[in-house]
Order: sequence, then C-alpha cells, then structure tokens
Amino acid sequence: MWRHADSYTALPHVLNFVHVLTPDEWTRLVFSQWTRFDNIGVYRSELRSLLPTTTVRSVMEADELAAFDALPSVVSVYRGADRHKNVDGLSWSLDRAVAERFPRMLRYYSDQPVLVHGRVHKSHVLAVKLSRNESEIISTKVDPTYIEPLPPRE
Repeated sequence: MWRHADSYTALPHVLNFVHVLTPDEWTRLVFSQWTRFDNIGVYRSELRSLLPTTTVRSVMEADELAAFDALPSVVSVYRGADRHKNVDGLSWSLDRAVAERFPRMLRYYSDQPVLVHGRVHKSHVLAVKLSRNESEIISTKVDPTYIEPLPPRE
C-alpha cells in the first residue's frame, strides 16, 4: 500500500479503507500514519466525520501517552496557517515556535501567515504525536481564541 504513496497520496489511500476495516482498525491505521500526511487540510471535513470524538489511548506510543497524561484539563495549543485557509485544522502544536514555522515552510507556504491560538479540553484531544518533534495535538474540537498575524516569509 505504501510503496507508491507519498505524503500527499497516503491519506487518500487510508480513506479508501474506511468501509473495508472496522472503525477501530481504521482509527488505528489513520493514526499510525498520521505524521506522514501533508494534506490533512484537504480532507479535514471528511476526517471530522470519521474520527472518534474522544481520546484514543491505543494509538499513542509510551512517550506520547506520558505527554498526554501530563496535559492539564484545558490545553493551550497553536496552529500556523493562512488567514484564509485551514485555520480550523485538526493538527495543532503545544509549541508556539513549531506552529509559527508552518506557514513559512515551502509545502505550506502562506501569503497571509497567522498563528492561531486555541484551547481544547483534554478529553477532546484524540491523540498526541511526538515523532516529528512537533508536539502535535490532534483534535476536532479546538476553540480558536485569537488569531495573530505573522510577518511573511523573507
């Protein structure tokens, strides 16, 4: 399955399995591959309807579980985005500096970069992902509290 899939075609492959696998199997598959997807925003509406609504401990590694368990009951998160696209994404960071990088990266480049500040109840954090050093929080229920303009890429 992964032989010919890159970071932009892997997620559509996983979505093709939603009706073939049990919900639990599909959830484990999507979260096992989550950090290789670079186009989650394109599929965010579909993912919102398919993903669970509460924490899925079984999809986290030991260090991710420890990070999840250490979270406060309400978590402050950040998301780098374009002012007019993908402000309401599913992937957020606990680290402001990490989030600030995204709208300046070539693959996510934004003409109007912003840093979205948000809050999410710990029970609505689906998973913590640490494998790309992004301190990533996955949630469908982040409440954006403030949108901060960022200077454009130099």
